[in-house]
Amino acid sequence: IFNVIGCGDCHVPRILGLQGPVSAYTDLLLHRVRDDAPGVVDGDADGYQYRTPPLWGLSRTAPYMHDGSASTIEDAIQAHGGEAQSAVDRYNALSPTEREPIEAFLNSL
Repeated sequence: IFNVIGCGDCHVPRILGLQGPVSAYTDLLLHRVRDDAPGVVDGDADGYQYRTPPLWGLSRTAPYMHDGSASTIEDAIQAHGGEAQSAVDRYNALSPTEREPIEAFLNSL
């Protein structure tokens, strides 16, 4: 479900490392995901862009988002916008029962 709704477009399940594939759930690229809360201009990032963080260990890293504005995984999902808005819309179209496996999966990383 994670990949079907589009989360895996940026949180790519595996990237190729020097020792082979790494299950990092990131593409390590810059994306516009927070149109309402500009960040700090840093190198190529324009202040609205954030580097996709790896999701490994996610359940132990609260608060979430780059600025710590999301206290739960659900809050973090809802805080995505910009390039991720279509994935959030597909997530929101799921029933609570269909959402449970996504949060369980994220908590297992």
